[in-house]
Amino acid sequence: MDKLKVAVVGAGILGSRHARVFHEQAETELVAVVDHNPGRVDVAERYGARFYDDLDALLATEAVD
Repeated sequence: MDKLKVAVVGAGILGSRHARVFHEQAETELVAVVDHNPGRVDVAERYGARFYDDLDALLATEAVD
């Protein structure tokens, strides 16, 4: 079975927790994190995902489920 490809919108307190949980689940693959604050790139880097500061760019580039 293929993993569900997910992106997290917002990398604040709750978004960073969502990113961690999606990264830990065997059924999901965290492919991207988007946040308007470029200082939150560390959330994406921590879990091997790509970081975007624009939701439209993420949706135009990534294949998320």
